[in-house]
Amino acid sequence: MKSILLISALLPFAVGFSCSSGSISANNPQIQTSAEQKKIPEWLHHINVDEAFLYLKKKDPPMVLDIRTPFEYDGGRIKGAKLVNYYDKDFKGALGQLDKTKLIMVHCRSGGRSSDSLDVFEKLGFQNVLHLDGGILAWKKAGYPLIKD
Repeated sequence: MKSILLISALLPFAVGFSCSSGSISANNPQIQTSAEQKKIPEWLHHINVDEAFLYLKKKDPPMVLDIRTPFEYDGGRIKGAKLVNYYDKDFKGALGQLDKTKLIMVHCRSGGRSSDSLDVFEKLGFQNVLHLDGGILAWKKAGYPLIKD
């Protein structure tokens, strides 16, 4: 009984303290949720391998842009993939030659280089980019086909 009375007596103070703290205020523009901090731009869509496979089966599939090295590309690639080597001196220039209005699905080996390249896509004004999360490794692990010459 004493504990119920104690809780009842302290509850208004606890509620008042948590609601009055200035650093937790919803009106404080410096506080952002992680979703707000990591807002994904409208031109970019992160997709998994199953979604990527479905996109490639569509009547008008995206252009597949493989940004791995030529050696990696020759080891196995998604059918129809265009190679633009991330490590080339003119990587940005090669991307700049592409149609920025077309749907493009970009990937690399595991997602690191393609994630790093997204700033370039944005600066060049690409309008609709699909990022294959997990890259070709995730594609292969899921059992989707790769082609070799």
